[in-house]
Amino acid sequence: MRRILLSLLAGAAAVGMVATAVAAPTTVTTKKLTAANVPVTLTTVTLTAVADTYADQGAATSNFGTATTLNVRSATSGNRRSFVRFDLSAIPTTARVQLATLKLTMSTAPTASRSLEADKVSATWAETSLTWNVQPAAGAATATVASGTTAGVILSWTVTTDAAAFVTTPATNFGWRVKDVTESSATARLAVFNAREFTSGRPTLVVVYAT
Repeated sequence: MRRILLSLLAGAAAVGMVATAVAAPTTVTTKKLTAANVPVTLTTVTLTAVADTYADQGAATSNFGTATTLNVRSATSGNRRSFVRFDLSAIPTTARVQLATLKLTMSTAPTASRSLEADKVSATWAETSLTWNVQPAAGAATATVASGTTAGVILSWTVTTDAAAFVTTPATNFGWRVKDVTESSATARLAVFNAREFTSGRPTLVVVYAT
């Protein structure tokens, strides 16, 4: 009888071990549950400016909204700054902007290479009323490029963060200001760009976004 009881206990222990092994939990990591394989559509759009102009310190009350050029100059009491804006309403507000590039065609280059910055404008402005005395504020430089001294080239600024903000919050889209990093040079340095009123090489914004 004792031998039979010991056999039964040994069998029960074996069954318990099997049951425990079967019931052991399986670890599922977050990585296995990610949506890495979900299809993503990338779209590239090239937008032409809907408004552009420049402000001239030497003609502080003058407006240049209908001019065919945009000027950026560093000169004592004669600085010039350009402003440009684009309509991004065709891009869904839920889109994720991957890259945005502001492009201006430089028809006349300065006689010495200059650092030109693109700043996010922070207040509203109108193409036909902006002057040096009435110009919107702008933030710190979003991007800076060297002008070089060769005419007929396209200068490009990467403005991805700004464009993403304009897409998600359209009411903040006031465009960009382009100016010389170091204004009021003793020797005047002027860069001239094609405006949207010009026949070709108009200001463009190239946006790559994901949906």
